[in-house]
Formats: sequence, C-alpha cells, structure tokens
Amino acid sequence: MNNDKDIIEKGYEKVKDAASAAYEKTKDTVVSLSESAEDKTFRERYEDMKSAIKEAFPSLTDMDLESVKGQKDKLIILLVEKYGETKGVVSEKLNRIISTFKDSSPT
Repeated sequence: MNNDKDIIEKGYEKVKDAASAAYEKTKDTVVSLSESAEDKTFRERYEDMKSAIKEAFPSLTDMDLESVKGQKDKLIILLVEKYGETKGVVSEKLNRIISTFKDSSPT
C-alpha cells in the first residue's frame, strides 16, 4: 500500500513539473509575440511617430531620433538616460504612443 502511494506521489510531481514547465514556456512565447508586434509597428511606423515621440519627450533632438533609426530598445535606453526614469515608465509612455499608430494607416 505504501508503495502505491509513493508511485502516485511521484507521478503527481512529474505531472506538476511538466505543467509548470509548459506554463512558463507558453507565458514567454505570448510575451515575446506581443513584444514583436509592438516592435514591428514601431519599426514600420517610426517615421510617422517621430513628431509624437518628440512631443511626449521634448528633450529629444532630431539627431537623437535619427540615431535610433527605428530601434525601440535603443530609444528606450536613450530616454532612460535623458529623463532618468525607469525603463518601465519610459516603455509604458512609448507603448501608448505606439498603440495610437498600431491601427491607423501609414501617412
């Protein structure tokens, strides 16, 4: 009887570990896909977004915006350095701008 209990507990642990691993893998994939969609919008619509970005972050110069060349991560680093805000705060502000361009057609 004790042996059956051990077998059941080991089976339960294996299932629990597999479910946990599957969840982690899926969670990372979903986050990665949503980030890719935002990055794609940012890259494709960067020229259209420049004025909105400059309006939201007035300390940015035209040269700053040119140096980024549509690379969202580079812009986030630049904004963190210029404004002294956390990456999360800067990303949130930038994502709000991106969301306004996501569903609109390019100019």
